[in-house]
Amino acid sequence: NNTIKRRLNCLRRILGYAKRNGLIKDILVLPIKGLPSGDRNKIWLRLLQIDHLLQQCALIHPILPLLVLFLILTRARIGEALDFRKGDLRGDRLWLPTEKKRVPMRQAMRALDVAKLGPRFPGLMRQLKPNAAGFYFYAESDRPLSYSYACHLFDLARTAAEIPRARIHDLRRTGNMHAAINGSTFWELKSFLGQEDAASIQWYLDQGQLFDPAESIFHDPSKNATTNGSAGQNGLQTGHILSDNSVSGAGKTS
Repeated sequence: NNTIKRRLNCLRRILGYAKRNGLIKDILVLPIKGLPSGDRNKIWLRLLQIDHLLQQCALIHPILPLLVLFLILTRARIGEALDFRKGDLRGDRLWLPTEKKRVPMRQAMRALDVAKLGPRFPGLMRQLKPNAAGFYFYAESDRPLSYSYACHLFDLARTAAEIPRARIHDLRRTGNMHAAINGSTFWELKSFLGQEDAASIQWYLDQGQLFDPAESIFHDPSKNATTNGSAGQNGLQTGHILSDNSVSGAGKTS
């Protein structure tokens, strides 16, 4: 809806300029209300749903599970992920092209801390092989994967995974929720989001407190072994799982 509204507003500004300069007589673009889509803030995938979705993705196209996992771990927008190239991973930093900065994406790169991308990221990068042009996400023709084709493949996968309400854009929200569940700070989320919306960041932090870190895709049990052992000796519970009353995942969790 927001994308449609932005495009229509842009068209109205262009036509308004044309009318002021006598190029056209009337502006024929009528005001259009957004389509009812419900509260999509509540649509994100739990860990079991992610794993099931990745299994279905692998059956549809070999590059699809890698793209889906990359979108979740990096919280990249689709266009940003599809522009990921050889050389963007430099040492302990992943340089990600950034949309919505009013400049070309590769002129607004943001650096992500690889250590914050979770225990699955090294294995993901071992599976990704760049093509001759340096792109990591491409189809059989060796051409970069297009936005529309990536969305089409994801639609097939979500249907097979029985999470029909999920959209490929929800993977970004899924990654942010899992990062918040795992204890990410405000500034860490802000650096990954690549935006200034403090209210959205705080929403993730508030909702993340309702879940146990072990429910996060970013959770690394090896890093918490010592801490959990100490807590157990002190008689403290190291985790608990709350109900889904506050935040809902997409579809049913098996």
